[in-house]
Amino acid sequence: MSALSGIPRQTDHSWFNPSTWHLRTRLILLSMALLVAICGAVGVVSYASMDVFLTKQLDQQLMQASHGRPPQGNPGGRPDPLDPRGQSIGTLNARILAGQVSSDAGFLSSDATRAPLSPSDARILSALPSDGRPVDRTLSTGGYRLVATETPYGDVVITGLPLASKEDTEASLVWTMVLVSLGGLVLIGLAGTVLIRRTMRPLEQLSDVATKVSKLPLDAGEVALAVRVPASAAHPSTEVGSVGHALNLMLDNVSSALEARQQSETKVRQFVADASHELRTPLTAIRGYTELLRMTETFTEDGRKSLGRVQSQSERMTTLVEDLLLLARLDEGKARNSPMWTSRSW
Repeated sequence: MSALSGIPRQTDHSWFNPSTWHLRTRLILLSMALLVAICGAVGVVSYASMDVFLTKQLDQQLMQASHGRPPQGNPGGRPDPLDPRGQSIGTLNARILAGQVSSDAGFLSSDATRAPLSPSDARILSALPSDGRPVDRTLSTGGYRLVATETPYGDVVITGLPLASKEDTEASLVWTMVLVSLGGLVLIGLAGTVLIRRTMRPLEQLSDVATKVSKLPLDAGEVALAVRVPASAAHPSTEVGSVGHALNLMLDNVSSALEARQQSETKVRQFVADASHELRTPLTAIRGYTELLRMTETFTEDGRKSLGRVQSQSERMTTLVEDLLLLARLDEGKARNSPMWTSRSW
């Protein structure tokens, strides 16, 4: 259904031509676009904040794991980075001596043993900068957060934690925000459609009134211009109401003009009828006396011609008067029998 049902639809209406869209459609699409932009911005900020928080948390865990534990029985001895105590499953521990990864390096498995590194993993670990800054790398078992630290003993200790938990948390956050945003967009879209329909209803009423007035026979006959914009859509304090109020004022002006026109036509019609009636009496008398003179008096040839001319002109004027009377009667009967247009009460 058209938002403004009284306005003729354009023949070139197309969804690919926004200029032909209804105002209601534009408002709904614009509102949805703004909501999508807001949801997207909130999602990006939330994802970035969560990523920073999880990365910071992972770095703290990584630093704690990279310090290692001192060997048992020697609390003051060198920490052993490959000691699995207190480390989570999947933790990577490795030591690089003279540019080579130690043979006991690997991933901590669920049975507290170490799964060996692949050659590609060893090459990646050997290329890590030993500045103590955490970096992300993709190994054979997935993404890892790695840190390489050079020890006072001349070797490089590498510790890594899997990124799977972080990635799972972020994926869960993304899906949650997507589902919540879609649900919110659907609900807001439905509610917005209802509200926009109610907001646009006064415009539809204005369109209906304008359409009804456009179909009235204002060019002739008596017209009862009783249609008006409802009071609910004619409040001057609102934009749409000011248009409705102005339309009512225009209709009042048109109605006054139609009444003045009708009164003027009535006066003219009455004048023609009165004049015709008044002219019939002297014309009848002229014709009667002309016939009487023709039958009772003797005239010369010129007198007979003059008397015949008077008679012919009186007959001609009588015919014109009869035509005027007939026209006045027909016009009066047409005005009385013309359909009176009335609208339903608003």
